[in-house]
Amino acid sequence: MDAQRRYPSASRGPALVGRRLSALLVVVIALTGACGSEDAPSAAEAPSEPAPRKFDSAPTVEVETFARHMKSGRQGHAATVLDDGRLLVTGGTDEFGTSPLGEIYDPAADSWTPIRAMRHARTLHTATLLADGRVLTAGGEDSAGRMRRVEIYAPESGSWSDGPDLLTLRGGHSATRLNDGRILVVGGVAASPVTTAEIYDPAGDVWTPTGSTLKAHAFHTATLMADGRVLVVGGDLLSGEPELTAAEMYDPATGEWTSAGSLETGRAFHTATLLQDGRVLVAGGSRLQPAAEVYDPVSNVWTTVGSMEIPRRNHSASILPDGRALIVGGSDSQDFPSETAEIFDPAVGAFSPAGDLDLARSLHSATVLNDGRVMIVGGGGDDGVLRGVEFYDAGQGRWLVDDAVGSWSGAPSLAQSRTGHSATLLGDGRVLVAGGRAKEDGDSRAGKTLFLDSAEVYDPGRGHWRGTGAMAHARGEHLAIRLADGRALVSGGQFLGDADAEGKRGVEALAASEIYDPAAGQWSAAADMTSPRQRHAGVALPDGRVLVVGGDSGEGALASAEIYDPASDTWTAAAPMSNERPFPALLLLQDGRALAMGGAGGSAEIYDPATGEWTDTGSLSTRITQAGVALMSDGRVLVAGGFGPQGGLNSVEVYDPAAGAWSMADALRQRRIGPTATPLPSGLVLVAGGRTAGTLLFDPSAMAWVPAGKMSQGRRGHTATLLLDGTALLTGGEARNSVILALTEIYTP
Repeated sequence: MDAQRRYPSASRGPALVGRRLSALLVVVIALTGACGSEDAPSAAEAPSEPAPRKFDSAPTVEVETFARHMKSGRQGHAATVLDDGRLLVTGGTDEFGTSPLGEIYDPAADSWTPIRAMRHARTLHTATLLADGRVLTAGGEDSAGRMRRVEIYAPESGSWSDGPDLLTLRGGHSATRLNDGRILVVGGVAASPVTTAEIYDPAGDVWTPTGSTLKAHAFHTATLMADGRVLVVGGDLLSGEPELTAAEMYDPATGEWTSAGSLETGRAFHTATLLQDGRVLVAGGSRLQPAAEVYDPVSNVWTTVGSMEIPRRNHSASILPDGRALIVGGSDSQDFPSETAEIFDPAVGAFSPAGDLDLARSLHSATVLNDGRVMIVGGGGDDGVLRGVEFYDAGQGRWLVDDAVGSWSGAPSLAQSRTGHSATLLGDGRVLVAGGRAKEDGDSRAGKTLFLDSAEVYDPGRGHWRGTGAMAHARGEHLAIRLADGRALVSGGQFLGDADAEGKRGVEALAASEIYDPAAGQWSAAADMTSPRQRHAGVALPDGRVLVVGGDSGEGALASAEIYDPASDTWTAAAPMSNERPFPALLLLQDGRALAMGGAGGSAEIYDPATGEWTDTGSLSTRITQAGVALMSDGRVLVAGGFGPQGGLNSVEVYDPAAGAWSMADALRQRRIGPTATPLPSGLVLVAGGRTAGTLLFDPSAMAWVPAGKMSQGRRGHTATLLLDGTALLTGGEARNSVILALTEIYTP
């Protein structure tokens, strides 16, 4: 793949902001740089520089402030902490292309103020604080191509002035302030990645070549070491070759470059963080490898350490006051921006979850403010460039959130971690959790899948879980329905079949049913369904019978339906649906009819118990499975998120039974696969999970979303149960890193 295809110029700014963010830009590399031994090419020898878009009048801005969020969304920008603790953000790419705009964030006022625009729009540039408090902005690219242009911002006057041009065209380079105040600029891309390095001397206002790196580096990192040397790591040659494993060290005292060993994994668009013990943590930069590495300058040796939850590129890394490193966002192995964050603890050499951002983002900036908070600014999200900012409070160990309706709190953990289980509210207010999947060896992340026969009951009054005997069949992805007499019916699901000739056991579908009696705390057998089913759906009808539809028999998706009569303990075939529906959703409407949807195009249909017939009732916008579905207080049906033909969805649709029609509502802020949707007594609907920790409330009267705070852990495959006191209990599920959870949380409106 050629460089133009992988790293198009900034003139394609809007194209960078799609549902898949290609790894084009680097979160402006105010990181650090590398150099070499050959003189930089002269202006005559260097590639010609197209005339960049220039703003000769240096347009002024009205002094207007913007609370919390920037005036302009941007990604691939530069962020620089000024001497007075304010944060200067410049350039990047917005919805109109490469930007010349800048803004300053004042932590004391918690507000942004636009500044005078740069004379040259740019992205992939560096912005480095000089010893005298000014900011040196160098290189980058705009719609015309890469540039040598340099300009300097003076915070006291708020003005820009031209500085001497770089000796070489550069974008995707690094810039490092050395201990003597000079600025080392290394590598980057001109017509191709370059080996040259140069130093800016503020005293003489001049650039001087300082040799060549041993390898060409672009989209690399450069780190100022404790002894004043500069470590340059990895990069991309833009030639279709693998990312670089090379690392090298620049010594300002001699101006020489030497090898610093080799990474185990080639990396570009990674981060490099100087730890308090003098080692350097290098994380991300590989589409497939989540493992990080640490460099020891004393031994000149690289060591692989713990793995992150996901592979990351174009993320950020910040050293916290306590010496740990906060890793945030970036693009995952599929180039989707991530909302996840985690912390590396050098003492144990391992990563642990650090909660979630409100919005997934990549190509953002992360800055540690003077008060210890980490400020995440801009970036590209699921649907465009972002204006919003978020803060991580290291002292509290959590993300600070905007005002939210309600709050989350921890509850006692399940005795058994599980996902794909069922949760049923019993008549006395307790919650029965049954079955699901775990891991065979007890390790929540490793080992073979194990289906569970165990069950446990949560007592809100006592605030604890207690085991309540085992089902006759281990199962997951089954159905559980409370019957009119207070008992709970469990039917179907997945289980591990008998071993074949090679000793392998495949997943099969169950027809078996059983009933839990809360008074006795015991399970008893019930009649088998007419067909094995897994991932099916069901509702209790007004006459006490249970309607079960769709799912998968293990040999294919099902259109069939059947009805269970608890009085006679019998299953009877019902009229089939008009469509096969794997992983359907089924809701009882206020008039007693049942709405089935999902898994078959966008179609939906209604079952009338009075006639025993199905009737088509319009279509959703696309085929959807694993959505959050809820009957709202006004009788309409909410369908939020889910999985569609192109992957995760953030779409929201509402069905009106009176009109028999579907309509679109405001989209979710993030894609969510497998969220839960829980109607609250207030009439609002709580949407939680789908891997993200952020939760939302849907207001049917305003057709709008409001924040509901954050759970401590993103998850899917969990359950959400409305308790009698109006709170919602979330149990179990699977985290992003495939850990199966025993974690339980409660939402209080």
